[in-house]
Amino acid sequence: MSQNKITIELCMRDQKFIINNLYPLYLHDLAEIRGELPNKYGVFEEDDEYKTLQQQIPVFDIWWENKKVLYPYLIKVDQLPAGFALIATPP
Repeated sequence: MSQNKITIELCMRDQKFIINNLYPLYLHDLAEIRGELPNKYGVFEEDDEYKTLQQQIPVFDIWWENKKVLYPYLIKVDQLPAGFALIATPP
C-alpha cells in the first residue's frame, strides 16, 4: 500500500493562479452547506456584481500584498494541488 505525500507550503505570488483555480470549487462545496446557489451568471457570489471568475482574481491579491499579516497556503497531495488555507494573524 503506497502512502500519499501531503505537503503544505506558503503559496508564492507566481503560483497564486492555483488558488484562483481552486477557489470556485471551494465555493461550490460550501454552497450545499450554506444553501446557496450561484448568481445568474453562474458565479458563487452574493450579488450580481461578479459576472466572471476573472473579476474575482483581484480580490485575492490582498493575500500576497500583506506578507506579515496574511498567509496563503497551498496544500498538495503527491505534488498536485488539493486545497488551500488562507490564514490571517489577529488584528
